[in-house]
Amino acid sequence: MDEEIDTIIFDMDGVLVDESKSYRLAIKKTAEFFLDNKKEISMDMIESYKERGGLNNDWDCTEAILKDNGADIDKEKIIEKFDDIYINETIKSETLIIRREILEELSKIYKLGIVTGRPKRDANLAIFNFNLARYFNTYITMEDVENQKPSPDGIIKCMKRLGSKKAIYFGDTIDDMRAAKSAGIIGIGVMPLVFSGKLKNLLIENGASNVLDNINEIVEVL
Repeated sequence: MDEEIDTIIFDMDGVLVDESKSYRLAIKKTAEFFLDNKKEISMDMIESYKERGGLNNDWDCTEAILKDNGADIDKEKIIEKFDDIYINETIKSETLIIRREILEELSKIYKLGIVTGRPKRDANLAIFNFNLARYFNTYITMEDVENQKPSPDGIIKCMKRLGSKKAIYFGDTIDDMRAAKSAGIIGIGVMPLVFSGKLKNLLIENGASNVLDNINEIVEVL
């Protein structure tokens, strides 16, 4: 890896934190609620929507699923129900993917940042619950930028905050890879704990210079 790299930036969900039983389940439950439980929304279906790109935001993803199933629901109602399910039911299922000893070592060598599509409230909860503040110099959330991924705005803002000379970004979606490419930095794909058979190729096709089977392989590419 390039010795000039002084900054590592991570996506949060699917990379640092497993949200497959929290956010993904909240998408499923919210969509099924507004469809009056007349149709089951599978995890495979949700993944297929994510793989389209442009649906990094889970509220948007839920809305898209509902519209495609003939339900035109006010966005605020979707957000309200989604957040109720996430905060009161599914957040407890989140787990930390990356090993702490790896973060500890990386934080001694690099500036570390997070660029996530999470709302600040949810990002703060994860950082508090998993005691991540000690490792990361800054993090960018949904409210910090006008344009969400695949826009590079979050990555660029993170790099400015950190005073980065050269950065690398680890993400698990095509929007992450597109954002890294647009920001002019290296993007490395990470396979989340739950994925489809197409994801690895999609990450490469959208700019990933490499794809890790798990974020804990990060030391092998640095």
